[in-house]
Formats: sequence, C-alpha cells, structure tokens
Amino acid sequence: MLHLEDLHEAGPDAQGRAAALAGVVKRARGVGLLVTSRTPPPQDFEALRLLPLDRAHSDALLEAEAASALPGEGLAWLFAHAAGNPLFTLEYFRLLARQGFLWNDGQRWHWRPPPGDPMPVMVEALIERILLEVSAEPHLAGVIGARALLPVGVGGPLLAALTGLRPEALAEAEHELERRGILAGGDFIHPLYRETALRTLPPERRRRLARLALVALADDLLAASRFVEAAELDPAAELDWLLRAAAGRGAAGDRVGAARLLALSLHHGDGDAAARRALEAAHGLKEVDVPEATRLAERAAQAPGSRSAAIWLLSELLAAQGQGRLAEGRLTQLPPAEREGLAFVARVLRLRAQDNGRLLELLDEHPGVLAQADPGTVCQVGRSLAYCGRADEAEAVARDLLARTGGDPDARVMGLKVMSVVAQVRGDFAAMERLELEVLNLVRPTGNLRLLDAALFNRAMALGTLGRSREQAACLEEALGVCQTLGDPTALANEQAAQERQDAQDDADARAYINLYPEFGAVLQPPADAINADGDRLVSVPTAAGPKTVTLLGQAFGKAVLATHARTFPSQVNQYSLYSTLYTDLDITLKKLNNTVQQFGLPAPDEVKNYSAERLIVLNKKASDVIREYGAEIYDLSFFLDPANLETGAKDQLDRTQKGPAGRPPPGASTRTSTGR
Repeated sequence: MLHLEDLHEAGPDAQGRAAALAGVVKRARGVGLLVTSRTPPPQDFEALRLLPLDRAHSDALLEAEAASALPGEGLAWLFAHAAGNPLFTLEYFRLLARQGFLWNDGQRWHWRPPPGDPMPVMVEALIERILLEVSAEPHLAGVIGARALLPVGVGGPLLAALTGLRPEALAEAEHELERRGILAGGDFIHPLYRETALRTLPPERRRRLARLALVALADDLLAASRFVEAAELDPAAELDWLLRAAAGRGAAGDRVGAARLLALSLHHGDGDAAARRALEAAHGLKEVDVPEATRLAERAAQAPGSRSAAIWLLSELLAAQGQGRLAEGRLTQLPPAEREGLAFVARVLRLRAQDNGRLLELLDEHPGVLAQADPGTVCQVGRSLAYCGRADEAEAVARDLLARTGGDPDARVMGLKVMSVVAQVRGDFAAMERLELEVLNLVRPTGNLRLLDAALFNRAMALGTLGRSREQAACLEEALGVCQTLGDPTALANEQAAQERQDAQDDADARAYINLYPEFGAVLQPPADAINADGDRLVSVPTAAGPKTVTLLGQAFGKAVLATHARTFPSQVNQYSLYSTLYTDLDITLKKLNNTVQQFGLPAPDEVKNYSAERLIVLNKKASDVIREYGAEIYDLSFFLDPANLETGAKDQLDRTQKGPAGRPPPGASTRTSTGR
C-alpha cells in the first residue's frame, strides 16, 4: 500500500503523476494507492470524505492523548470549539494545557474555563493561509466575506445581493471554494473558518456588506438587526434601527437577541431612558451572560428611577453565582422603607436559592411569607424542602401553588415543577416523567425557552432512568436546539457536564460507604444481562393480564440512591425523624408488654428536637438495641394485635375454608403486618 499525504499541496504536474500512478495501480493486483487531501482528488480516485468526530470519539481521542480521564466540562468545551476536527482537537488540548486551563496535579486532571475564545496559533495560521490563497481572486474573496458575515444557513438572494454575482456565477464560485476545501454543503467546512474569515475581513468591506444587507432586508427588521452594528450608521439612525430591531426580536420570542440589541443601543443616549433599556437588557441576559448582565445592571443603578430594581437584580446575579451573603449585603443600599415586611422577606428567599439551609431557616422564621412570594420563589422553596428531606412539606407547597385562584398558568407550571422534584427524591421517576411532560405541554405555547429547556432536560433525565433511551435522545436533541435559539449553545453541554460531575460524586460517595459497609458491594457489579451502561435489566412479571416486561433499574441508580443515603441520612433532620418514629413505636409496643420506653433512658422526641445529628445517632442506636432485645416479644405482640389475624372466613380471597382465629405462624415465616404508614 502506497500512501501519499496532503495531495492538495502538490502542483499540477505532481497531481498528474499521481493520477497516472492511480491508473497503473488499477491494473495491478495486490497494490493500493491511498492519498489524503483537503480538496477532491483526481478523477481516477474514489473519494471518501471523513466526517468530524462525534462527542464520544472526541473524548476518547483526548483521553488517549492525556493517558487519563479528563474533566467533563473541559471535554465539552473542547468539543464545542474543535467541532470534531481531530487536528484542531489536539491543538486546542495542547494550548489549554500549556496555558494552565487544563492541568494535572499528579493524581488527576483539573479544568477551569479560559477567558474569551482562544485559538491555537497553528490552527489560526493554517486557516489564514488557506483563506489568503483564494483572496487574490475577487469573486471568491467576495463570497467568503459575505458567507462570514451572514448567519449559518442564510444564502440565496441575500448572498447574491452582497456579492453582486449572478446566480450562475455564484454557484460556480461556491463550487470552486468547495473544491479548495473551504466550503462544504453551502457553508464553511468548519466553524473556525467562518470565525477567522470574519475576523480578518477588512473593516471597510465589512461595513459595506452590512449596509448592503440592511438595504436588502429593509422589510425584515428581525433579520436586518444582525447587521446594524457592523453597518456603523450615524448615531441617530443606528439607535432607531437597534430599538426597532430589538422590539422585533422581543415580539418573536428572542429575549436574548433583543437584550443584546438593547445593550448596543446604550452607545447612543443617556439618562433615565438609557437606564431603563440597560435594566431590561440585563434581565434578558441574566441567565446566559452574567458578567454582561451585571455590567448593565450597574449602569441602570446609576439612575434614580431604576436604582431599586437594579439593586435587586444585582443581588439576584450575585446569589446565582453562589454569593448569597454578598447579595443580601447589597440590599442595604435600598431605602429603609423598602427593607421591611413579609414582601421584602419573600424576595430575600429567592436570593437564598443556592443555600437550602439558610433558605429554610428564613422560611421557618416567617411562616406566612409564602403568601407574599411569587410562584418562582415558592417553587424554589418547594425544591429546597424536597432536597432537604421534607418532601411532605414540599408536596403541600406544590398543592398550594396548583390551587391558586384564577388558574394562574405560571403558578401551575411552578407547582408541577415542585411535584416533579418530590417524585425524583422519592424515586418515582415514572411520575417525574409524566409531570415534566405536562410542564412541556404548558410551556411550549408561551415561548418561554428557558422553562422549555429545563423541562426537556429534566424529562430526559427521568426517561434515561426508566430505560427509554430513544425518547431521552429526542429530548436532549430538542434541548440543544432550544439552547442554541436562546443564544446559549453550550448550556446543554454544561448541564451534561454537571450531571457527569454528580454521577462521579455519587460513585465516590457510594464507594466510600461500601468501604464501611461491604455488604452493599453488589451495587457496583453490573448484571450479565444488563441492557445499557447503567446496568438496567428487563424482567418479566406476572399480572392479571398476563406477563409484562418492566425495566429493573441497575447499579447506576443503586449507586445514586446509596450515595444520597450516605449524604442525607446522617443529617439532623433525618436522624430526628427516625428517632421520633422509633420512640413512638416503642412507646406503644412496650406498654403492651408492661414496660415503658423511659426505662431504657430514651427521652421524649420533644426534648431532643434541637440535639445535634451526632447525639441523635447515639439515641437511634440505643433505640435499635431495645428493638433487638425485645424482638421476639414484639413479634408475638404485632401478630396478635394485627386485626387481620382475627378474621373468620378470610377476606383476602385466598382461603375460604379457614374457621376461627388464625394460628401463630412459625418464627421467620411471612406474615401480614399493619403499620398504618
């Protein structure tokens, strides 16, 4: 096999010789000729285009290069920027490793995102050289410049208007650019080609192309808004364009795009009107660009008319970054009259969204505060309650939301979201999937893409746990499209990376627990008949309608449950709840045995409600010892106290020959118990 690398670098003579050699090889047995080229090979070759790596193969390439596992967030960033090109992928990896954004401490790799969008020098130089080679031909340079300025997928009449080429000449130019490996399928062969072409486009050409686009799109403000900044109009004309375009974007549901245009409009004008635009833009960007939203809110805070609203927004932005105490400190800049009453406390609840302990502390101090809170805040409180082991209270909060008068659709959506979290913490993923589907059906008509994105991702998580992988893949694909529409194309990758981090933490916590309690070690072993990487299995169960196949969740779910138990069971809330239950059961049972629970030195639950988790664990062990000591007596008592064992003519329809009270079964046999729980 003869291999010729980079045939596109060869001149006409060398390419002719390669074509002649190909003709000889065709007539010979046992001989092959393989060439690689960025452009289509000569006619005698069979052309096979290599497709970009998908995410899984990109990750595998990088981890083979690193000879170790890499952080999920770093892998997502690299894939988003290199877009599956193997050479670019490795060059980005080396760049980030050299600059210290990916580093190894001798045990594992770590990641922190680089500022901006760095590009490896070798990749940049390679693309610039390729583009420079064709720039000497004006008609090709015109197509490259217009393609770089236009959004992905836009062409046709608008491309012809910007290049000034007739349709036949435009088609011929694009064909030539495809032959030279710059375009493919009517677009740049790689996103970095577009980025480089736009960056190297001379300012006067960019301005001229943008103004041509404004003229061509005079009747389509939404589309024209993309070109206003590059057109560099006079201040009054640019402000008019930007405001009209922002209104168009907002009306079309593109809140992020509208916010970007409003932010651009701040170059023109000052005072209260500009401050109001800054505040509106900050709200539009707060979920996708926190630094820019913060800058805009700071500007809005300079004007008296928008000062208080801007301070609240700045506090929300700080809280969203995990700086809840700083966020509440910022509120001291509000007038004293605005820092009083339950309405103020209700808004502070929202600032504690990432600190469940402090949020619930404030909630418990102000029992009536939720009546003053908006549905979004109530939703966050419900989620915190659920995640802190207070699922019953969370469910009550959700039902209050769902029962709000007037059929408030926002309240219903938020109530369903809380019910979904309750289902999740209870392990009822079928209910979680149904609830998220209902949220999707309510949110789609509203155009709220952020809620749509969250519902899609949550439903995908539930579907994955239920083993419905095809539906899960469809949900994730739609969620990625929503993120791109939001102007946040890496959001889904970040969400997936966050899930990967949680999975890794679950694995570590489960293994640490198993080290202490080896009897749970089976959780780590995937069954031989697993249907996926999570270890799920299909099992057949008998039903009245005949056998039914169900999915039995495997070791991935088992690890998550075990890890959650290891993290939450030692908490004060859970230990107190357990002690209250054990104490009550023992008190009732021991009285029947002519004993009292106080004999064993166990204090009443009300006396220990403020004990630390460590002290409660000691009491729970003591209560468990009492249960073990009186196990046989309690077993006898529970059997004779169960009303089911006093039935005559058994009502369970299993044995209609029984007469009189049932006899006591032998120890270890299965019995009905009546616990009332």
